[in-house]
Amino acid sequence: MTFHMAFQPQFVNIELTLGCNLRCLHCGSTAGKPRNDELERQEWISLVKELTELGCREICILGGEPFLAKDWLYIAQSVCDSGMDLVIITNGWCMDQPLVRKLKTLSRLDRIGVSLDAASPRVHDYIRGRGDSFRRAHNALWMLRDAGFEVGAITSVSKLNLSELPGLRDLLLEQDITWQIQSVVAHGKRWSDQWNLTPEQHYQVAEFISKSRKTSGVDNLPVAGSHCFGYFSERLTGYTEVPVWPGWGASRRSGECSSGL
Repeated sequence: MTFHMAFQPQFVNIELTLGCNLRCLHCGSTAGKPRNDELERQEWISLVKELTELGCREICILGGEPFLAKDWLYIAQSVCDSGMDLVIITNGWCMDQPLVRKLKTLSRLDRIGVSLDAASPRVHDYIRGRGDSFRRAHNALWMLRDAGFEVGAITSVSKLNLSELPGLRDLLLEQDITWQIQSVVAHGKRWSDQWNLTPEQHYQVAEFISKSRKTSGVDNLPVAGSHCFGYFSERLTGYTEVPVWPGWGASRRSGECSSGL
C-alpha cells in the first residue's frame, strides 16, 4: 500500500476500526460494527513506516474504539519504534489494570484522551448510547492519571449537554486532568440537526472556556477549545489550544487515515 499526500503531514489520525462498544449519537462515522475490509496489521505497520518517511511527528490512534482492534498494541508499538509520538483516544469502556500495564510498555505514548460528555451519568450515558458508560469513562480518567499518564477529558458539546459544562468544570478542577472542549459537527446516521448548537450557543461555549481559564487558572484546570473553537475573535482571548490562530490546521499539517483504506 502506498500513501500519497501533496504536503508533509505533522500530525495524523488513524482510525484502526469502525468497531465500537458504544453507539454515540454524535459519531460522524456511525461506528458500531467493524468494516469487512479493515486493514491488517502489516498494512498498518507499512503505513506507519511511510508516514515516518514523510516526516510525520505524531500519530493519534482512535476508532471506533481503538482497543477493539485486535492488533492495536502492535500498531501502537510500531509508532513508538518509528520515533513518532503516540496519542490514543478512547471512550474508556475497556480500561482496566491489565490494559494500563500494556499502555505502560509504549515508550512514546505522549497522552491519552477519554471522552466525557457530562457530569451527569444519565446525560453522558444517553449521548453515548449505553448505560454505565459514564462510570467507566470517569474511572478510566482517574486510573490513567494515577498510573502517571498525561490524560485529558474530551467533551463534545451540543444542545444535549451544553448545561453540563459547569458541572464538568467542578468535576475536573484540580484533578491533574486536562480538558478539551469541542462542538459537535456531526453527520452520522444517529444525529439530529435539532441538537446542533446555535451560533449564539457556540459563542457561549467559547466564552465559558475563556472565563474558566481566568477564574480557575490554567494550572488548576488546563481547559481549551479545539477543532471548531479557534477562529479569530475580537472580544474573546485565551480559549484555544494555540495563542494565535494560524489557519485551519487540518488543511495545513494534518492528515487522517481510516481502516477502510
